[in-house]
Amino acid sequence: MFAATLARRMASRIPNMPSLPRSTPKPERYFPLKKVWPPDFSRMSPQQQLRFEKRYKRRLRHISQRPGWDKAVQLAQFFTISFVIVYSALFLEWNDGSYQPLTGFRTYVYDLFGFKYTPLPVKERQLNPMHPQNQLKFSHPNPNKPLPQAPKEE
Repeated sequence: MFAATLARRMASRIPNMPSLPRSTPKPERYFPLKKVWPPDFSRMSPQQQLRFEKRYKRRLRHISQRPGWDKAVQLAQFFTISFVIVYSALFLEWNDGSYQPLTGFRTYVYDLFGFKYTPLPVKERQLNPMHPQNQLKFSHPNPNKPLPQAPKEE
């Protein structure tokens, strides 16, 4: 308790010392506030309260609008969705390549732009070196060492 009182006394101004001028004056000195904030709702009539709430909500809604940001987000969403749809319709290899559900559409679009649509060849399945059928197709760096055996599937 004594330490708190001592600290308070040390932090307080010395009464005989003149106060130093502030570097930045308070804005209330030169420009006094026209209205007290927050307003006292107990002194307002219900009609004044309603008007105040409407005005405050309108101003808050106006301040929170960000038209540039909203437009940028909308454009980013539009271009992302458009890219995914166009890519999946014109370039994506559906299934394993044996059946393309959009071949007719691809042919029409490619012909529209003056290109010849040739479907990509069916991609060969990646061979698993551990599978017994594929062990002969791969060369081992050390011919004296046997190839690892694939786990038996049950």
